[in-house]
This record gives sequence, structure tokens and C-alpha cells, in this order.
Amino acid sequence: MSMRAVENARLTYRRAIFGRGTLTMHLGCKTFELTRWTQAQRAAHEERQRHEPVLLCRREGKNYWQFQARIYSENEGLAPEQIRVLLLARTRRRELEIDRAARVA
Repeated sequence: MSMRAVENARLTYRRAIFGRGTLTMHLGCKTFELTRWTQAQRAAHEERQRHEPVLLCRREGKNYWQFQARIYSENEGLAPEQIRVLLLARTRRRELEIDRAARVA
């Protein structure tokens, strides 16, 4: 399974004076305009990605997802629920590893 956190990715939202602002994804030195949203649509996206993975875009054979304020990529065409389960399992394994290390220390 090739899903990973994309550490050099970030999202920016440039508000427009009237109408829709622009959501842009920055991947290293590459920049992709993703969509134009109203402020309400942006707020709805922010709330949604806290609870479920949201597909941002498909670029160069990879799917880019946002989940809990982080951006991830994968190239297997996984469904949102599969992404959520994998990421939550990864988080849980990390928490258990930290707990075990704390007990040993």
C-alpha cells in the first residue's frame, strides 16, 4: 500500500472581494489551482475533512486527500472510508508504540 503523508504540501485560500475565492495546493515548488469556493463552501470543507478524508485532486497518477488538517497521497484509487480506516489505524499503532516506550523508560 503506498499511502503517505505529503510533508511539502499545503493549501491556501485566497479570498475574493466578491464571490468565490481560490483554493490552491502547493506541492513543493509546484502550484495547482483546485477550485473556486465561497467562504461558506470553504468552511464546510474544513469541517468535513476533520471527520472524513476529502479528495482534493488527482495529479500525476496520485490522489491527494485532506484528513484532519494533513494532506496524504495514494496511487491505488482507494475509497474515502478505506483512507479513513488506514489513517486511524496508523495513528492508533503510533499511540501504542509511544505508550510501550513510556512504560519501558
